[in-house]
Amino acid sequence: MNKPFFNENDIQTFFDSEQSKKTKIDGNQEAIVEIEFEPEIGAQKTLPEVRPSPPNPNHKPEYQPLYPVQNRPNTQSSTPLQSKPYVVPVPPPGALPKVESSYTNRFEDRSRPSAFSTIMKFLGVFAIIFIVSFILLNGPALLKIIKYHYVTQINHKSFATTTPITNPDANQSKLIIPEIQVNAPIIWNVDAADVTKNLEKGVVHYRGTALPGKAGNIFITGHSSYYSWAQGGYKDVFALLDRLKVGDKIYLQYKGDNLVYEVSGTKVVSPNDLSSLEPTTNRTLTLMTCVPVGTNLRRLVVTANQVL
Repeated sequence: MNKPFFNENDIQTFFDSEQSKKTKIDGNQEAIVEIEFEPEIGAQKTLPEVRPSPPNPNHKPEYQPLYPVQNRPNTQSSTPLQSKPYVVPVPPPGALPKVESSYTNRFEDRSRPSAFSTIMKFLGVFAIIFIVSFILLNGPALLKIIKYHYVTQINHKSFATTTPITNPDANQSKLIIPEIQVNAPIIWNVDAADVTKNLEKGVVHYRGTALPGKAGNIFITGHSSYYSWAQGGYKDVFALLDRLKVGDKIYLQYKGDNLVYEVSGTKVVSPNDLSSLEPTTNRTLTLMTCVPVGTNLRRLVVTANQVL
């Protein structure tokens, strides 16, 4: 009976991971059996070195193109290639005028604006700026005029103040016009150079004109409108002076006396007309302001005669 190729010692040798052991074969013969094991994990396995064989100069590789070129021209031919000239397509007769007319009609409305339209746009913008500025500068006076028209024209009532006229103070002078609700102090004997400054305090009497209680012309001026940011509370005291009619009463309080005047006439003159400053033989009162309201283009002159 034949013996097994591996005996118990060989199995033990396998588990002990020995590289080589001697085993008995057929009793007397000994052979060296080398058992190789897989290298440990992480160990680098050495591959045999492969050296390329030297090239054979007589070897000609066979080359077959993957995509053969069809109808490839003969580059070795001396005849140059002839290319067809590019011919620009010619539009049919009448096509160009149609295209031009279509573009002309499309952009006709977008043409450059005329000089007239440009001027009108500029004037429109200028008018808007002017109106807004005018309202801002003359707001209080314009509100007084609107209030007067609302009371007299819409409600059909009298705009005259219902407050009774107080007894005159010997130390203070006042100009009172009930029909247009004027009640302002009078600053007497003011030089022409100081008129604007004194108008912040009330109405101003020109130096050199008559004083109350004597024959002559009493000349008094006041603002119809002035800058809204300027000082003083009498910037629009004469805003409604042009609403006075013949026969309306004007009260002038001076040194404890209460003098009464009656309107005799109104007129508009140029700023250079100084005839309203001329003296008179009777006792008269002249009131002056700038018109239209918010401008100094013209002068409104109201004259009145003393009745009491």
